[in-house]
Amino acid sequence: PSIATAADAIGTVVDPDGRPLPRVHLRVTGGGATLEGLTDERGRFTLPVAGPCDIEASLSGFRTVRVPCADVAVRI
Repeated sequence: PSIATAADAIGTVVDPDGRPLPRVHLRVTGGGATLEGLTDERGRFTLPVAGPCDIEASLSGFRTVRVPCADVAVRI
């Protein structure tokens, strides 16, 4: 049997020039649940995750990006 392990996905969302983006909407899917949150004023986030999952980042004026939780350096 597989056992889901809880952990935190920690990262920063930046624009194409590497500037942090505040208030980016984040959605974590997978591991049997969906969780939503926002980046802080420095584009940083910490979200609890369990098992394999994806993080989707969206912000008006930018393309929506989906990345595996294991790869949380999100650029939109």
